[in-house]
Amino acid sequence: MEARAELRQVRISPRKVGVVLDLIRNKPCDMAMAILKHTPKSASEPLQKLLKSAMANAENNHSMDLSKCYVSCCHVGAGVTLKRIRPKDHGRAHRILKRTSNIVLVVKEALECYKSIRDDIKKSVPFWPLGLSHIGDEWVTLGLKAGNKAYLAVWRRQGSNECCNIPIRYATENAKVSCIYPSFDEGGHKFNPLSRSLSVKLPECFTARLFEIEL
Repeated sequence: MEARAELRQVRISPRKVGVVLDLIRNKPCDMAMAILKHTPKSASEPLQKLLKSAMANAENNHSMDLSKCYVSCCHVGAGVTLKRIRPKDHGRAHRILKRTSNIVLVVKEALECYKSIRDDIKKSVPFWPLGLSHIGDEWVTLGLKAGNKAYLAVWRRQGSNECCNIPIRYATENAKVSCIYPSFDEGGHKFNPLSRSLSVKLPECFTARLFEIEL
């Protein structure tokens, strides 16, 4: 499910708006709002209002949980170009082009990620790369193997170690690993084809990632 909001004929050039949109794309709504509040750009204020509108549409029209929503899509296009003149000496005038922007912002709930993989989940077989979890474990993993694909959920629960090396016994040397939730991966991950292991870095405790592995 998604909610969208549009803003038309904003008196800012598309290039300037695009710079700010790149900062909030694929970010959770609360993080995107914080970024806009602390970004000293002319486009930040109208984008804050647009994001608030999209979040209100999500909550009121679609009963979406804002704590699970993120900015899935945002793009800008050129609007009407206003033509003005600037008086110069000797009766001359220079033309000024005042550009405007049309902005679209789409907010989605994280449930969309589950819907995209639930058919694979039905026919999957579970595996635990780090073994069964215990109460005091700093890192917890759960894998689901479905045919030539596998899904791996990684949680960092506690402790000071922000990196974890996870063996993937089903993976081949040509395996491809991508983070599918959240769609941004600020911590980072790297697959080692020689040891067939996945290195995951999560800077903060009580965070998680969901990876898709093409075996």
